[in-house]
Amino acid sequence: MNRQFAKLLAIRLCSQTGDGLFQMGLASLFFFHPTHLASVRDVAFAFTVLLLPFTVLIPFVGPFLDRHSRRQILLGGNLFRAALAFALAGIVFTSPRSVFVCILALICLGINRFLLAALSAALPHTLPGRLLVCGNSFVPSLGAFATALGAGIGYLLNRFTSPGGVHDALALSFSAMMFCAAGLSALFFSPDALGPRSDGAAGRDSAAHIFRGADGFSLPESVKNTVKELTSGVKYLRKHRLPSYCLCMMAAHRFLYALNLISFVLISRNPAVSGKSADMGLGLFVSVFAVCVAGGAAALVLTPPGVRAVGLTRWVCVCVMFSALSSALLTAGCTPCLLYSGAFLLGLGVQGAKIATDVLVQREIGDVFRGRAFAVYDMLYNFSFVCAACAAVCVLPETGRSVYLYGGMFCLQIAAVAVFASKTDCGMKFRTNRQIN
Repeated sequence: MNRQFAKLLAIRLCSQTGDGLFQMGLASLFFFHPTHLASVRDVAFAFTVLLLPFTVLIPFVGPFLDRHSRRQILLGGNLFRAALAFALAGIVFTSPRSVFVCILALICLGINRFLLAALSAALPHTLPGRLLVCGNSFVPSLGAFATALGAGIGYLLNRFTSPGGVHDALALSFSAMMFCAAGLSALFFSPDALGPRSDGAAGRDSAAHIFRGADGFSLPESVKNTVKELTSGVKYLRKHRLPSYCLCMMAAHRFLYALNLISFVLISRNPAVSGKSADMGLGLFVSVFAVCVAGGAAALVLTPPGVRAVGLTRWVCVCVMFSALSSALLTAGCTPCLLYSGAFLLGLGVQGAKIATDVLVQREIGDVFRGRAFAVYDMLYNFSFVCAACAAVCVLPETGRSVYLYGGMFCLQIAAVAVFASKTDCGMKFRTNRQIN
């Protein structure tokens, strides 16, 4: 295995294991707390509050990634959110309903999306172009496994500790340790090893260079130029229509995925499905999420041969069809068999489409614009979740299951495939051996 790739993978695995622990701690506190059981509006409000601000702010991330050492960003970002997670654990231990819990969780989750964008933008610096399809299959799926592992550890900590402050704060404390490990792992790279190529900061190790560009100007000056740079990034994307169409398809797909995720939370909270206790509901949600992750693991295996057989754009269509089949199954009921089958197909479809979209963006977008492209990617990702949360208030019952919702999602996904196929040349295979410039 390429040593640079292995080191970047280690950062991702530590980081995403911490993400799983962190998210399980928040889910236990907000959605499955025995004294405060979340309604549809509570779940939708939580998604909106946590994601909407970063939907607005994320465009500023792209130029930052394109001007500053991504190694320094991974170092400083992970250490900063480790400090936030430790602070959050302390607040949860003493005052779990404090407004500062939401504020710190908001900041920490936003940093997570920022760091994932940095990891995606850095990946082409650790692999040759001919291996990007396999790399984008391998890395996100292992990252999803790491998140599931962290969530599983968080669930076990939840089950085997007594209720109270320690019960709520333990998973958050362990997540902070994993964030520290991820940040310190970045020190194994030289400052300029992960790009951007136009950054001339080779050999500059100071953390202050996270806030300074290659030409020495300060962060405030960089922020002033963000709108101008993003405008040039949008123009660049308009000239490269294929990744633009893929990003739009991804946004629509993520919107429907988020609706499914909110539905799964509410179904797990439904006593008729999960039992009478909050712990049983949390256990059901963890098991459904684990099956969804297993679907993502299947995408790891199926995507490389699938892309070789039909090409990247057609593989995106195939994966959306898997998700459509998931919706069709869930219209029949929410028995354990149907619920787990639907979750598996949903994970397969979402992860497979993401892998193909990542490769298209990485190959079609030049390195000096790649950070901006992935920042737009994350902005669309967050905005899709916010829109899904707003839609959930209107279309989801308290039980979480609606035949009309799942039927409508099936129809929307079929329509999305038809529109995407008409806008892209899905009849021709994408050249998977194309090299990065």
